[in-house]
Order: sequence, then C-alpha cells, then structure tokens
Amino acid sequence: MSRKRYLTNTEPKAGLAGDELRIVLPIRIPSPGEYKRMHWAVNRAWREAMATLTLVALGPLRAKLKPPSGKRQVVIVSHRRALIRDEIDNLPNLAKLPLDVLRRHPIDLIIDDGREWCEGRVEQVQDTHERTEIRISPIEIRGERPTQVRTKRE
Repeated sequence: MSRKRYLTNTEPKAGLAGDELRIVLPIRIPSPGEYKRMHWAVNRAWREAMATLTLVALGPLRAKLKPPSGKRQVVIVSHRRALIRDEIDNLPNLAKLPLDVLRRHPIDLIIDDGREWCEGRVEQVQDTHERTEIRISPIEIRGERPTQVRTKRE
C-alpha cells in the first residue's frame, strides 16, 4: 500500500478562529479497514507522518498555545473522494489516528482522548482535493486570563 495514494501536494496549515484551533493536513486518513490491515511498521510510519505534518502546520503558533486544561471538543472533517459508507462503525473509528497524535508529546493539544477529556465528532465531505481538517476548541492563548486548570492526574 503506497503512501502516495494518501498525500496531496499542498502545505499543512493551522490558524486560530476565536478560541478554536483549525489544522488542515494534506493527508487523507486511511479508513479503519485499511488502517487495521496495515503492517505495524507502516502503521507507525503513518502516526509519525501525521505528527510531523501537525507540527509543521502549527509552526510558530505552537509557542502561543497554553498547555491543555479541561475538556476539549475535537471535530475531524475528512475530505475524501469516496465516502465511508458505514457511518455507525467505521466513521467514528476514523478519529483514532488523529486523536492519538493530538495527545502525544510534543504536540499535546488534548490531555487524553477519553470521554472525560475529549468530546469528538467525525464528519466526511466528498471532495476531489483530499485532506483532513481538525478543529479543536476551546483553545487558550498565552497572556489571556486563565480558566480553571485541570490535569489528567487530578
């Protein structure tokens, strides 16, 4: 299975819209069936590629973001040529790869991907320009008044 099939030629981007962080990655997340059939080394390469693209997208914006505190809402919009038909089982499982990347160091945009810390939703849009959009809210910016800070250990 070639990675060329999933990558596009555009640059990853990130930006803030109020208290929402938007990250656009030029990569189509493999469907849960494709992901499950991948060799463990290919699976790991996917995680690393997605983490690298996310870090590149965040760039200098990363220094402005506060560490995560409290529950976050994460919306993952998958722009794909062929929509996933099984919206009950496969579509929600599409969030696994991005959520794992968002909670890993050095990205640390969510505390954990469990229900206590993250409310997730996955949407899909049929589009010839395949990409993945991740929207995270609320996002806190350094220098603004802090809200109640909670950590996973509490």
